[in-house]
Amino acid sequence: MATSGGYVSGVPATSTVSVPAPVTPAAGAATLALYDNSEIEAIEIGFGGPGVNNLMSTIIALGKTMSGGEYGDLNIAESMTNNYPEIKFKEIDTTSRDYENNATVAAGITTLTLVSTVGLQAGDILRSVVSNEEIRVESVTNATTVVVARGAGSVAAAALTAGDDLVLVGNAIATGVGFIDAYASPAVDKVNYIQKFATAVKITDEDKLSNKAGGQAAFVKRHMSERTKFHMNSIEYTALFGQKKSGTDASGKNYYKTEGALHTALRGWTGDLSGSMTITTIEREFGRTFPYGSTTKILLLGSEARGTLRNLFETRIQVASVDNSEVKLSSIEFSGGKILLVDHPFMDTRSGYSKYGILIDPSCFTIVYPQGEGFEDKMDGKTIFVMDPTSNRYLEKGEFSTYLGFKNTNANAHGVFKIAA
Repeated sequence: MATSGGYVSGVPATSTVSVPAPVTPAAGAATLALYDNSEIEAIEIGFGGPGVNNLMSTIIALGKTMSGGEYGDLNIAESMTNNYPEIKFKEIDTTSRDYENNATVAAGITTLTLVSTVGLQAGDILRSVVSNEEIRVESVTNATTVVVARGAGSVAAAALTAGDDLVLVGNAIATGVGFIDAYASPAVDKVNYIQKFATAVKITDEDKLSNKAGGQAAFVKRHMSERTKFHMNSIEYTALFGQKKSGTDASGKNYYKTEGALHTALRGWTGDLSGSMTITTIEREFGRTFPYGSTTKILLLGSEARGTLRNLFETRIQVASVDNSEVKLSSIEFSGGKILLVDHPFMDTRSGYSKYGILIDPSCFTIVYPQGEGFEDKMDGKTIFVMDPTSNRYLEKGEFSTYLGFKNTNANAHGVFKIAA
């Protein structure tokens, strides 16, 4: 899919909807000390209104269910790393089974010219997708030529033309022959980054001495809840729209940005389905992701895309709660698997993706936190609130901080599709 300014073609690079201006954080608290060193789990934080799910809570809850409650079993939902700031992994693709005939030959010809013979060896069986003829490789002459036995099955030999596809269906090794060569795709190094998020909280003596509705204790709870939600929203925006980058700021300090769901999916399957929204089209295009990763996908829907898709699949949508969580999801059963529907509140007209669906595989998009150890204590990247050591009774300061990134393997397990016209 073509892009312009970082957006899929047809999506505005700027919004016509005004964005609310930042405001001074609400003030008032008896003390912030009671929150010092308290951890806040992402799964515990809800926002966007009752019944609205988000990407972070969905992949965590779904990951627990898919792994029977044990993250380590399938490496789903979240994991830890000692390799800050990088999340390193290797991808090994399935060895290609497709070969292309490169010259026209009659049915009786036993020397074939292919575009490439890499990966073939004596005993391999090729099937012509045109005639269904099976061809046994007798020997490999060079990088483009093989000697074969034609009609090596119940279907008779037929003429081949340049461009005909031949698929490796297996092999038939002769008796007394063993220790054949091993062919495989090379491992490819991949990396994403762990990003540091911070949200400040500040209370002055004037704030503390002012009257507050509901009293000081109630106000500090509301205040901390608002700051927590702001912090988690920042993480959620990054989980959805984040772009990978490492750099150095003006003071010479390093910073890192993690790649989120959208830009992971843009490296996978893409397409504009808005002009042909039929069940057949949707099943074909979404189905391209099912051979990769797991057969359960999460479809993040924009505000305009949700109605279009839900109307199309109205009679096939099922609603159920994810085990051991408060997350409730609609789903559509496909012949190749299941798609969970998440109406994402951030995919509105301001985002430029209100008409789109982002298809994510939860087994190939996992949360990663860093962990380490210092002189005094151990440290990990999960969300925590810590008081500023310079705080005093006149000015109390603290900060929520989180370090996390995403292990976004196998882009072919994901996709981005335009759904609404």
